[in-house]
Amino acid sequence: YASGPRYGVGPVRIDEQPDRLNESLIRRFLDYTPGAPYNSSLVTRFYSALSASEYFESVEVRPLLSQPEGGAIPIDIALTPRKQHKYAAGIGASTDEGIRGRINYTNRRINRHGHRVSAELRASLIEQRLQGAYQIPRAHPADEWLSIQAGVVRSGIQPHASQRVGHFHRRSLKGHVDNGRDRLFPGASRSEIPVSLLPS
Repeated sequence: YASGPRYGVGPVRIDEQPDRLNESLIRRFLDYTPGAPYNSSLVTRFYSALSASEYFESVEVRPLLSQPEGGAIPIDIALTPRKQHKYAAGIGASTDEGIRGRINYTNRRINRHGHRVSAELRASLIEQRLQGAYQIPRAHPADEWLSIQAGVVRSGIQPHASQRVGHFHRRSLKGHVDNGRDRLFPGASRSEIPVSLLPS
């Protein structure tokens, strides 16, 4: 039994419409070696990485199995970007805080390099909390980002000394400034997974 020739991974062609991000950034989400033996699992990996990036509304990965080029399988990727701005709001109540509200804003891409900025305001009768984050994709953006975060908390009751911070997988820099009723929590980290400095 002859299984036929073993094809390699051919050219990967990316078409983003409309064009919003640098192609070099998109390619950093694709973990593969050009010319390596082709495997159908590569299509799944490409699709999963690009979908999880939160940059794209739709992702189509199509290997041209019937059109090999020089013993290699070309792969076409078609992308449609998500809306740049995302807003969310909520309101609720609890016995501890009374009526409380939340407003979120995210700019998914403030430039062609894929930088992001987000902000969240939480307010109740006893505490107001504002936090923000600026995120930069690193060499392997599927699981590595530089995240810079800061937040301020204003409490209507006696301030407490404890604070909650996000867990970073790699080295981080954190600080705590307590000035009476206002508390500032800046932080910076090169983290594998972007997280909030002041989680709810």
